[in-house]
Amino acid sequence: MASIYVYYRISDTPAWGPERKKLPYVNNENCLKNFIENFRPNNLYIVADAIGDATRALLDSLRKKIDFFVENVNNKSGSATFMHVFDLALKHGDEDIIYFVEDDFLHLPGTQAILLEAFNETDADYVTLFDHLDKYVNRKDGGPNPFVKHGGEPTRVIVTRSTHWKMTNSTVLTFAARVKTLREDEKEWRKCARSKVPSDYMTFIKLTKALFFFRPFKKKRTLIHPIPARATHGGTAYLSPFIDWGAVARLES
Repeated sequence: MASIYVYYRISDTPAWGPERKKLPYVNNENCLKNFIENFRPNNLYIVADAIGDATRALLDSLRKKIDFFVENVNNKSGSATFMHVFDLALKHGDEDIIYFVEDDFLHLPGTQAILLEAFNETDADYVTLFDHLDKYVNRKDGGPNPFVKHGGEPTRVIVTRSTHWKMTNSTVLTFAARVKTLREDEKEWRKCARSKVPSDYMTFIKLTKALFFFRPFKKKRTLIHPIPARATHGGTAYLSPFIDWGAVARLES
């Protein structure tokens, strides 16, 4: 059976752009504690990019409760740190599942089992546990996603043992995939990280062939997320709907 390997990226460098405005309880401590308690990772590798004393003390404290590896880097760059963990991921076996996680996400209990269910019971190439709220705001009404009309994006919904899954065209850099998929798509992921801020949206748009002129890409990938979501990005503009994330953030190990 394939294993899930988690590469968690944590940093004290301020976020850029729309992600800068976050919920008051979304911070390094709450999100990492929440992840450890609710995802319960078996293989956790944390890359700490330019962290300060408080975050270093947090990691030291948590390592007394759960075994995980910490690597310190000084990139101060989301792209550089993502490509670092991407390269680490490629060292695993083709069937292993890699879950890349950013430090501003909250997870519901049982999310590891749900993630495994997606790979065991669907043919999806990529899986996220995050349901973007902006995917339900029409472009003509000010929404940022050009594919949203009539209150949603063109999609299909499938069902597995525990949940429904919606096909979507893009997500952020908290997602999971098998190593063989990452290897095949390596060229596109390296393009994603050419600038200091990763172009995750356009990379997924290319991979899922959401735009006609990207169809020459060799494979059309499928990206799915559960409905309702099992995780959320902490930015106020992107929250997964219908869940009291403040209550979720207060869960402690």
